[in-house]
Amino acid sequence: MHSTSKDRQLGLYDKSVTICLDRGESQYPRVYQRASSKPPPEISDHSSCREHKDDTVISDIKCELEKIWEHYPTGGYNFFLPRDKLGGIVTPNRVLQVVQLLTCCKALSAAEKEKLRDSICFPDNPEQQRWKLLVILLRNGMQEQLLILCGEGVSDQCLPIRVCEKNKNPPPCRMQGHRHPTIDAWGDKKRRKISQWSYAVKSPYFTRLTGHHSHYILEDNDVLPIKKTRERLSSPDAPTAHQKPETENEQGAIVSGFSEVRIVELDEGHYDFPESDLGSWNRKRGPRQFALKELHSKDSETFSAELASLMRVQDQGSKHLIKVVVTFEIRQAQGTKYYFMFPCAQGDLWLFWKEHQQRSQRIPRALWMSQQVSCLAKGLMLFHNERDHHLKLMGKSHNTGHGKDQQAELYGRHGDMKAENILWFEEEDCNDPNERDWLVITDFGLGRLNSKYSRSGVDPTLVPRTATYKAPEFDLTGGRISRVSDVFSFGCVCLEFLTWYLEGWEAVNDKFIEFRMELDINGFEVDTFFTIENYKKDKDGNVIDKEKQKAIIKPRVKEWINKLKRNKDRSAYTLQFLELIEERMLEPEPKKRITTSELVHELDLLADTCKRSSSFYKDFCESLPPRSG
Repeated sequence: MHSTSKDRQLGLYDKSVTICLDRGESQYPRVYQRASSKPPPEISDHSSCREHKDDTVISDIKCELEKIWEHYPTGGYNFFLPRDKLGGIVTPNRVLQVVQLLTCCKALSAAEKEKLRDSICFPDNPEQQRWKLLVILLRNGMQEQLLILCGEGVSDQCLPIRVCEKNKNPPPCRMQGHRHPTIDAWGDKKRRKISQWSYAVKSPYFTRLTGHHSHYILEDNDVLPIKKTRERLSSPDAPTAHQKPETENEQGAIVSGFSEVRIVELDEGHYDFPESDLGSWNRKRGPRQFALKELHSKDSETFSAELASLMRVQDQGSKHLIKVVVTFEIRQAQGTKYYFMFPCAQGDLWLFWKEHQQRSQRIPRALWMSQQVSCLAKGLMLFHNERDHHLKLMGKSHNTGHGKDQQAELYGRHGDMKAENILWFEEEDCNDPNERDWLVITDFGLGRLNSKYSRSGVDPTLVPRTATYKAPEFDLTGGRISRVSDVFSFGCVCLEFLTWYLEGWEAVNDKFIEFRMELDINGFEVDTFFTIENYKKDKDGNVIDKEKQKAIIKPRVKEWINKLKRNKDRSAYTLQFLELIEERMLEPEPKKRITTSELVHELDLLADTCKRSSSFYKDFCESLPPRSG
């Protein structure tokens, strides 16, 4: 994809993005500091590591290295050595003991041996440390080559050692101008073994500078510091059973058409992020985890555009918009893979509904629900406003004619509002349900992709979206997609929210879906919230009588809304919320549908009224008074 100068102001090209080329080495706290009064803790019990014939510090180190290595959980032979544990095994004192044992160092005086230890652990230039090199040599029984390699200028900065391609000369050192004859002379088998260990000791360290976003550039052989990986915390079948589903691959990742997401546990010694970036994590659920999203697209501009969206909404400071923690790319011969890392939620909105099924868990949540849907609407509005800023940077102002207006409207959508893309976070050790749980909008990918389709002139009916929550304009011939398409989708989610609140989990997860199932314009049974009247095609498949087409809300959906209005737990709040959904959010005609800013105002009024008067949401209400006029 061609990148213009204005495009390059965004995403990866933003001045606040820090590109990390050294796997985080320069940001990792120095393991050894000469003046430190508290050296890295040593492992004191070495008895289980003693070998019968070699009762030395070298055998202790080798044994302890085997104990700490972490096998990469997705299979294969990859592993990494946790950085913080390495420092407790290969301490300065032990390095000196190793030097004193080496045959190659016998000719050195005691002072020279200490000087060699210092050059390994405390060089004047911290980048010239060699203790990781020593780890690799010790583990592979090659410690006697230490002096030769030091003499050739090999340091930790030269690691990891690249593998030779078949029938090709050894690749150059990572340090420009360096050549290492000893390493170049190694055979393929030895070099591959040493290379594997060199990647193991250089597993990335993820962090970021205040006010900056960190993006890491990694290689195909880099081993991510992942201890465990598993599927997303919730994967309800009913909500996706009647549309093209997301699927799980063999590693438990959730796979969609544009990306796959897996939940990962990183080694704690390999990251350091501000708590404000991470959200809350309930430790009762185990060690902190992250959501790792891999894009299927290998196009850098696709990745950069999505990153730009995430960075801009992050700047808004909303608790209800997802924050990207770090990004990285893995460069491979077949193309580059792009990744986003996010805080891991307790689950999505479906899981929240599922875990709060009892009436006693639902009905007291009215005040909380009013606050959350209001904040989600504000988050959506912030996202739309961010797109305005984004468009100005790219020179795509939408007041210069119908075509560009449509392009801007399409570009300014979230594009995939659904319960699966609303995450549930939980504050640890908080007993107030109105403060403990909060909801967050995530996955801006489809909104970003929609701009691509608008620029290429593709039929809007082919634009990616989740079928269940799509707005009527997706199916209308000549229908125009806009930001209020997001409002319709959000209205569907809000109706499901009230279904859970008034009727319970089984109703939202099963009954309501089955209740609204009917054939769509293509003859498929779908659970959308609308239908198209007078949709006709001729014998050649061409749509005819386009002007007679009309979108309406499915009568069964209206029946369901009326059922909720008769629920024994209805209140003035639920009745007014249902009215807002039915008459303004699920309005079939986009021009008559409520805008995001108007929706924020209406939901704010409902939330404020709930806050001021508990009777508004607690007391039974027979019906709303008729409107005047």
